Amino acid sequence: MIYFVPSSGSGNGTSLAIELGRFDSMGKTSKLKPGTYRIEITSTQKTGKMIPGAGPNGQVEEVVQVIPPSYNEKSKLTANVSDSQANQFQFDLTSRNR
Repeated sequence: MIYFVPSSGSGNGTSLAIELGRFDSMGKTSKLKPGTYRIEITSTQKTGKMIPGAGPNGQVEEVVQVIPPSYNEKSKLTANVSDSQANQFQFDLTSRNR
């Protein structure tokens, strides 16, 4: 998933699914107010383990974040959304930004 989080703390952001390394807003980013957004990119993977949780029998499947924190909770990625032009964004992730 990719999240557009308003940098100013005002307004609404949006989230989009990433498939095969691409995301398509299908007009969702056009609903964002113009301005700068902090970008968070996430991907989770099941570990095959069951852990305590609110699921059946008090357990849930464990999932872990596979994208380094520098691209999500500690992300410094940004996107400038404009209302006067088509918005296209590309974010190249590398494993050395852990």
